[in-house]
Parts: sequence; C-alpha cells; structure tokens
Amino acid sequence: MTKSRLTGALTSLVLASASAVSLAQAPKPAAAPAAAPGGAPAPPATSPHKPAAELDQIKWLEGNWHCDGKAPAGPMGPEHGYKSTMKVKRDLDGFWYVGDYEQKKSKENPMAVKARSFIGFDPVAKKVVSLGVDSFGGALQLSGAIEGDKLTTEGEGTMGGQKMGFKQVFTKTGDKSLTWHGELKMGKDWTVVGDDSCKR
Repeated sequence: MTKSRLTGALTSLVLASASAVSLAQAPKPAAAPAAAPGGAPAPPATSPHKPAAELDQIKWLEGNWHCDGKAPAGPMGPEHGYKSTMKVKRDLDGFWYVGDYEQKKSKENPMAVKARSFIGFDPVAKKVVSLGVDSFGGALQLSGAIEGDKLTTEGEGTMGGQKMGFKQVFTKTGDKSLTWHGELKMGKDWTVVGDDSCKR
C-alpha cells in the first residue's frame, strides 16, 4: 500500500507552559531589566530551552538520500519496485528533523507518493515523536525509541477516511547508508507496505 508510505518518522507536538496567577493578590508589574553600563538596557536573557541531547543520536538521518524500494504483493496490487529520494535536515533551531520523501512515478509504481515528516523528542514522555503527512491526504502520529543505530516508531493515523495503525523502522547500515521498513494495520493484521534501501 504505497500511498500510505511515510518516512519516518515524523511529528509536530507543541509544548506550552503557563504559570498560575494568585487570586489573593493583584498581579505585580514585571520588573524592568537592569540597565547595562552607560544607561543602555541589558540584553534579554538567553532561553533556557535546548534541543534534547537524544536527537544527536540520530544525526545519521541527515542528508540527501537516493533509495531503491520494494513493495510486496498485497490487496493493493502486485509486488513491485520503485525509486525514491529523501532529504532530511535539522531545523527549527535544532528541535526537529524535517524530512521530504518522494517516489518516482513509473509503470510499475503509478501511484507514487510524496510525504513530509517531522521527528523530535518529547522530554516529558521520554520518547521520540513524529508526525507525517502525504500527498494522498494521509496523516500519522507516532512515538518510539532510539536503540543504537535503530529508530523505531509506532502509532495511528488516517487514510481515505479510515483509521489505521502504522509502524516504521529506520536503521543505519553504514556511514552513508540506511534502510526503512514500514508496516500498516487496518483491521487485525499487520501488512508490510515497503522496504527502502538508501544511500547518500
């Protein structure tokens, strides 16, 4: 089922925090920043927020990848091969990996898919999180873990108005190579949707 293929992982969780305001007292005005020598305002404090160190463990995802893929025979059609490209970069001040994936349309692969994914780390849940969307209207939200040279995520999404389960595994196989494996669940059984072997 190639139309649901997504790279990775891929999420865009937005974490926000707010402080409580005491009901017993009126809010106090914020103190003015201390003046720097010469009377100039002091520069704003540096943000305490930093990207999770865990994201450094998957730096090997970054780069421009050229992939050979294979989709097994299934309800959506016969077994076939395909070519694809994947571009992954660290973005948004280092908090997310953004990936763009595109298959090449061919006689064997007439329903080539394009997808975009976001991979980050949730410091509260202590899990990798990802969000993926594709050119057929599909969307996935996954979470998982990094184990050595392997990134595994699993979750749920929708495609064609139907709820589905999805899981994927990225594996570093060399300094300039990786593989991707994806499985789809609609009903009770998991079905392999594709395997990509990529080089940069």
